[in-house]
Amino acid sequence: MTVATLGTPVLALCAAAKLPALAASPAAESPYVGNEACAACHGDIYERYSHTAMARTSGPASRNLIEGSFRHESSGVVYRISVEGTKVYLS
Repeated sequence: MTVATLGTPVLALCAAAKLPALAASPAAESPYVGNEACAACHGDIYERYSHTAMARTSGPASRNLIEGSFRHESSGVVYRISVEGTKVYLS
């Protein structure tokens, strides 16, 4: 398997590598670094990923947040978005 076929996991690992505290402690509070954090070293992966639905809909969730439960019709999966203090949860 090549790095190019890994896509999203590589971007996540790259972001964690750039933030050692985040990599060492998953529960640590760290600022969102965005997908651009990996672009300098992994430009080809970043470019392909930036055109995916996941890339266009990922990021900080606090702006324009709509709390509630949502059902994805095709899969039947129900998602719930909730807020506790300053934290947003997707479950």
